[in-house]
Order: sequence, then C-alpha cells, then structure tokens
Amino acid sequence: MTELRTAALTVLGGVLVYVLGHMLEKFVLEPVLEQRRLIGQIASSLVFYANEYSNPGKGRPEAMAEARDAFRDQASELRASAYTVPCYGIFAWLRRVPALRAVIQASHDLIGLSNSIHTATVVTGPETSLRIRQLLGIPSGD
Repeated sequence: MTELRTAALTVLGGVLVYVLGHMLEKFVLEPVLEQRRLIGQIASSLVFYANEYSNPGKGRPEAMAEARDAFRDQASELRASAYTVPCYGIFAWLRRVPALRAVIQASHDLIGLSNSIHTATVVTGPETSLRIRQLLGIPSGD
C-alpha cells in the first residue's frame, strides 16, 4: 500500500511539474520571445525603410505607403506585446524586456515616423530612428 501511494504521488508530482512548466512556457516565455522577435522586425524595418523616412515625400508612393503601414502596424503590435507578458515589470527589472515607458515611447515614435513618411513634420526620421533603437535596446550598428 505504501509503494502504491508513493508511486501515485510521484506520478502526480510529475504531472504537476509538467503542467506548471508548460503554463510557464506558454503564458510567460512565449510572449517575451514574441516581443523580442517584434523588436527584431522593427530593427529590420528601421534599416529597410530608412530611405523613406530620411527623405519624406520623395519616394515612390507605393514604397512610402508600405513603410507608413509597416511602422504603424509595428507600433500597435509593440504596445500590445507589453500587455501580453504577465509580470512585465519584473521582466523589465531583470532587463529581459524594455521598460514599459520605453515601449510606449518607442510605439509613439514609430507612429510619428509613420505619419511623417509622406511629408516632413516635426518628427525627423533619422533622429527618431536613433531614439527608437535606444529605447528598445537595438544596437545602432554605426
């Protein structure tokens, strides 16, 4: 009888560890990794569309529209990504993710880039791009 109880507790403990590990992976680690992938996409877009935001209104209309839409989409996805990570503040404190205020400012700046693709506004592309990189911890590579 004691062996049966020990075996049952061992199996129950194993199942519990598996379920908790899977929940941690699904609800905590995956959102963190997804945000990191998104930051990588933003880094790529900042390089790929540099000619569009550095010369507002002078590119092909299709290319300017593509850059505008990409930056706006990434701005909204970035902000949403911060709200999908449970205990975001702890991960930010551990420097696994950017601080929430940095994410919100970077999102704001991406929208500014999006709005300034067709015509120059108060937002200047290269300076805004540099600030986004700094906020999100993207090396400038310069």
